[in-house]
Formats: sequence, C-alpha cells, structure tokens
Amino acid sequence: MRRLLQPKVIISILVGLIALYTLVGFVLVPYLIKAYGVPAVAEQIKHPVVLREAAFNPFSLALRLNGLEVCDQNQAAMLGFEELFVDLRAITLFAQKVAFNEIRLVMPFVVAKIDQEGKLSLRSLAPPADETAPKPTKPAGESKKMMPLEIDLLEIERGILEYRDDSKPRPVLLDVVPIRFVLRDFSTIPSEGTENAHAFKAEIDKGETVAWEGTISLEPVESDGKLTLSGVKLETLYQVVHDMFQFDIKQGVLDLSASYHLIFGMRLLRQP
Repeated sequence: MRRLLQPKVIISILVGLIALYTLVGFVLVPYLIKAYGVPAVAEQIKHPVVLREAAFNPFSLALRLNGLEVCDQNQAAMLGFEELFVDLRAITLFAQKVAFNEIRLVMPFVVAKIDQEGKLSLRSLAPPADETAPKPTKPAGESKKMMPLEIDLLEIERGILEYRDDSKPRPVLLDVVPIRFVLRDFSTIPSEGTENAHAFKAEIDKGETVAWEGTISLEPVESDGKLTLSGVKLETLYQVVHDMFQFDIKQGVLDLSASYHLIFGMRLLRQP
C-alpha cells in the first residue's frame, strides 16, 4: 500500500491514464465513428452513407467530420457537407445544459426532388414508423422541459439547395447558392446582455439575393427581424405557383425590405 502511495507511482499512474485518454480520444473515437457509427446510420435510414474523415480532440472536446454524403439507391448524392466542426464547451460535462463554443458547417448541400407522383425524395430518409410499438404516455399536467441550450457561434458557409418539382405540368427548377447563415450568442436561457443575433443570406441566381437578420427567443417563442429581397426576378418566384394562374410573368424585378415582430401562435405586428 505504501508503495502505491509513493509520488513516482502516483505520477506514473496519472501519466498512464492521460496517455490512455489521449489514445481513446484521438484514435479510438474516430475509428468507432467510421467503423460503427456511419454503418449504423446507413442501416437506420436505409440509404448509403459515406464519410471521408473523422477527427476528435479529447482535450478541447472538438469533433470534425469531413466529406459526408447520403446517397439514394442509385448512388446519387441527396445531402451532405464538406466539413462539420463541433466544439463542445467543457462545462457541459458538469452542468445541466448543453453548450457549444462553435458549430460550423461548410458547404452543406441538399438535393430535393419531387417526382411525377408528388413524392419528395427526402422523405425516404425518415425511418418507417413502428406501429406495433407502444406509444409513450406522460402523466396529465406534466410538461416536457427542454434541456437548456447555448451556442456561442453557429455558422453555415457556402450552402447549396437544389430543388426540382416534376409533379407540375411545367417542371420547377430552383438553385439557391451560396447560402450563408450566422447565429451568435444563442441561448434558450433568458439573460440580459445576450446578443442572440442571427443572420441569413442566400443567392438564388446571379444578382438575386435573399437576406434576413434579427433575433429569436424560445421562451416565449418570439422574433424581431428584417427581411430583404434584392434584385429577385419575378419569373424565378412565379414558376413555383404558375400552375394556379392563367397567365405568365416573363420579366420584372422585386426589391423588398420589411421589418417585423412575431409572437409565435399569437399575432404578427407590423413595424413601419
């Protein structure tokens, strides 16, 4: 017992534990993600899933995934991203909340297609519901409380959305790129002095931009912001609803800027 309490032995044990923790974090976690996590997700959604690279830093609790693609049965990409970086705040391990220093998503893409029968391709990613499984019940009057969430920075860079609707007599094609979204100091815990600012910008076509900036709170669900459409061709928007009318719009440009105050489920108050 005395030998185990000697400083050299204690230091050797600590060094060994740190080495083991380092090995597990840097080597074992990425291996488990690629060897077991990705196949498990593919089995769950019944679609091929490919991940090029995974890395985890056990000291900063930062996870990085590169080159993820979810494909259909013909191996055509449906959605994915070039890079996902998630930096978990260490306090999360000791506090009753989930907190992130940073979440960054680079070049995410979504290919949404509606076939001639009106079926959305992305719906196939949802696992079929198990109708035989018993539905969970909760005592009357008991409300489910959401785990507190904090995000210092959430950023989406160079997002891509490809949309095609073949269910209409004249197919609708729409590409939104690049999409940029920035969220700072987001928190579901009300506190004074928190910026909680959000911003979104996307280009539908060259010179056609949609931008939004504002704030959002969850308790209560409330939002203040400003929406701006700049140089958006009316033909681009009209193609989505042209089957409802007996005329075509061949030209025209829409510029719009509007501020709003929204209380979810209650009312929309206009601001001058």
